[in-house]
Amino acid sequence: MFKISHQLDPSATLFVNDYHIEDESDVRSSPEEYIRQILDLQQQGAPVGGIGIQGHIDSTVGLVVSSALDKLGTLGLPIWFTELDVSSTSEFVRADGLEVMLHEAFAHPAVEGISLWGF
Repeated sequence: MFKISHQLDPSATLFVNDYHIEDESDVRSSPEEYIRQILDLQQQGAPVGGIGIQGHIDSTVGLVVSSALDKLGTLGLPIWFTELDVSSTSEFVRADGLEVMLHEAFAHPAVEGISLWGF
C-alpha cells in the first residue's frame, strides 16, 4: 500500500499509525515491536515518512509515554499523536491526563503534531 500511495502522490508524507504504542497496555504493541514493524516496512521499500501514535489513554502514563517517545525517536522520523484523548467519566481526570500528555508531546523533539480525538 505504501508503494502504491507513493506512486499516486510522491509528495505525500506517508505514516504508519497504530494504537497502544505509548501506554504499555498491550505487549503486542510495544515501542520495540512498532520499531521492528517500521524497519521491516522500510527494508521492503516502503517510503515510511512518519510515525503515528493513536494515543487513546485510559491511565496515567506520563513517564511511560516519555520512554516510548524516546525509543521511537531513535528512528529519526517525525512522530504525530493522531487521535489523542483521555478516557474517564470525570472531566477533571480527562483534563489532567490531557495536560500530562500534551506536556510530554510538546516536550519531545521528535513530536511534530497532535490531533485531539473527541474531548
